[in-house]
Amino acid sequence: MRQQVLEEFAAAEGVVWAGILSGEGFIHEAVGADSSHLEGAGSLAPAMLDASDALSSASERGATTRVTALATAGTLVCERLAPDWHLLVRLESGANLGLLRIALSGCCERLRELL
Repeated sequence: MRQQVLEEFAAAEGVVWAGILSGEGFIHEAVGADSSHLEGAGSLAPAMLDASDALSSASERGATTRVTALATAGTLVCERLAPDWHLLVRLESGANLGLLRIALSGCCERLRELL
């Protein structure tokens, strides 16, 4: 069922790949045209959220749920689904981030119910 939720999200225009990762960065589900870089990026995804948590804590903003990293070749989004589960997504450069953010929120809600 989790795979189906990911496949539906990955079918959206602008999504390159998506994967569900454990807290240690191990891939449990993956979809997308070129998910070969998911393993390397996945091992760093929990650290993205941890670093953002530290910044949020220092500014008294609370725990971080989602981190978005914009780069010239595209966008990486890491969302905490549960304490030891993350969703990592790569989006194309120039993708409609507003529309994809809405789709991502729906995807994450469904995945949280399945974890």
